[in-house]
Amino acid sequence: MSATSIRVWQTQNAGADVPAPHERASRAGAPRLDAHYALLAGVMLVYLHNTLPYLTTLPRVNVDEPWLMERAYQVMRTGVPNQPMLGLQHAYLLQIGYGYLLAGWMTLFGVGVLQARLFGVVLGAAIVILVAWIGRRTIDSTTGVSAALFLALDSNFLGGVRNARTDIPSVFFVVAAFAAYLQGRRRSHAGWFVCAGASLGLAVLCHGNAFWAGVILLAWYVLDYGRRAVVLRYGYAVLLGVLLTFGPYLAVVLARWADVQVQIGNFAADRVPGWQPAFVLGQTLREIQRYRGWYFGLVTSVVPNPLLLAFQLLIALGIVALAVRSLISRTGHTRVPADPRGAERLLILAIGGAFMFAAFINNKVPVYMPHLLVGFALAAGVAVSEALSFVPARRRALVTLSFVVAYGGAGVAYFEKWYATAGKSELVSYEATTGTLRALVPPGPKYVYASPQFWPPFHAEPLTTFYSYAAAHPVDSGSAAILAGAGDDRPIFLIVDEFQWLPELTGVSSSMCAGRRRARHGARHAGAVPVRSRGRASEDPHATHRRRIDRISDWRASDEQPDRRSRTMDAVRGSAPRRPGPTGHPSHAHRTGHQGDGLAGHRQHVHRRAGRELSGEDHDTAGARRRSVVPGHLAAATGPLVVGCVGVRHSRPSGRTSMVPA
Repeated sequence: MSATSIRVWQTQNAGADVPAPHERASRAGAPRLDAHYALLAGVMLVYLHNTLPYLTTLPRVNVDEPWLMERAYQVMRTGVPNQPMLGLQHAYLLQIGYGYLLAGWMTLFGVGVLQARLFGVVLGAAIVILVAWIGRRTIDSTTGVSAALFLALDSNFLGGVRNARTDIPSVFFVVAAFAAYLQGRRRSHAGWFVCAGASLGLAVLCHGNAFWAGVILLAWYVLDYGRRAVVLRYGYAVLLGVLLTFGPYLAVVLARWADVQVQIGNFAADRVPGWQPAFVLGQTLREIQRYRGWYFGLVTSVVPNPLLLAFQLLIALGIVALAVRSLISRTGHTRVPADPRGAERLLILAIGGAFMFAAFINNKVPVYMPHLLVGFALAAGVAVSEALSFVPARRRALVTLSFVVAYGGAGVAYFEKWYATAGKSELVSYEATTGTLRALVPPGPKYVYASPQFWPPFHAEPLTTFYSYAAAHPVDSGSAAILAGAGDDRPIFLIVDEFQWLPELTGVSSSMCAGRRRARHGARHAGAVPVRSRGRASEDPHATHRRRIDRISDWRASDEQPDRRSRTMDAVRGSAPRRPGPTGHPSHAHRTGHQGDGLAGHRQHVHRRAGRELSGEDHDTAGARRRSVVPGHLAAATGPLVVGCVGVRHSRPSGRTSMVPA
């Protein structure tokens, strides 16, 4: 068949869902459709093996997760993504899409860290499947299966899907937008272009960084339709889809622009992209920071990762192969892929996505890497496809199967070894942390001031109000403290994750000069416990107007040389002597140690190492057991540390709004 007849066939059958003659020819020797699905099923088994074990243990519960879960819970209750633990009683207007998605999921399956993380695992599985579909539709089946396998074995991607954060939902809708566009292009059907635009809008609603995908779609559209792009209905169909999902949110933003400006200023002022050439160049030069943190995720840089090294090498080779294919295809002297412009399309995705993140995504944290991994995985899949093109056609399917089995098996063995190592550690699941919290804090009306990671167990307790330390702002007032938001009607429980949040509750020592106290701690770090001076509680002339403070654990830092993060703990002290609770039993802080070994009222040397032998990125679970550098009953303390059930002088909320990341 001549080139002219092929072009005529394409014109006459643009809307048909059957492969063109050149497409059928290009698939000769490649895995058949049934073999493709069998290989993809094997990839999904690898993915599930790498995502389900220790799901609520690794990585450590991130501070963003309970914040996002609380917004979703508020959507379930009121329809508005409020943030009560931070004193935000009206809608948090940035990146609201995930809250509504998670609200629907938790309505069906319940509220909890396990349920929220399972949602990420499900979306990650959909991403793997869609990437395989994109690879098959743009190049060939080998590209799609290989790209899916690389994602299923990448530590960064696995760390993302095992977190209840906004990043993976955003990536899911980005990939869905790409897949819908390709389907619309194949079928010449405007409805698929509407779906592409709608998915793009949802991706931006989940995370603002997803705007990069709109630039990629625009480049694809111009590549496909050239000068006709302005007059064809397909582009307007994409815009219609964007307006259907993003339009209502845009109207709310315009109506409440003043509130949005405040929230952007408090949270994302340094993340707004700039357009000046000097700014873009400066951000591009800093992009290496993101790639240095590629290990971020399930397995970190402390552990050698040969899978990542192989992945990175194949990415580089794949980008070169795509560039060569794109140049040679214009002369007609190359194997025609499933999509005649598939090589150019994937090259735009891989290189364009990397440039957009380098120049316009100011926050260089590696947690955004899954966005880039979509294009990178497809490029690596092209490298595998090119390598297998030298294999005789009759053996190509068998070699592809061998590659998937060998590489996937090596990946399964690697992560199995990692999980076996993690299982021998002192890390515990979040369910164990929940059990510890239940044992330490009794049911009933109360105020809970705690690390945000401890919100899930208390979210539905009646007459229980949960505040994050980020919003508590305890202010020193002589020998006591003022906690905004708490009344005199209920007891207060302070729950400390000593590794991350204990420096936020540093006690004020009478031996500190006022200037040092202000410099090191400030008003919000003054602590929620009174001062103990030389073994005796400080006197306060206004003590008769305050509730008595009792059952306070007494802490100070270890004399051992602390590491960099623990240096801020050197002034942590408690003050009041231990007293029996209302029922005559020892305080809840007392029960954090062995029976008979009270913590309260005793000055103990406390300094606990982080679980760096496992991760290097603080991936120890909140509430996990940690080895103490000193012997004694503190070494056996597990779970979060209850600093005490205290009564203090209170004040009503000041109305100050605290913004949080998502």
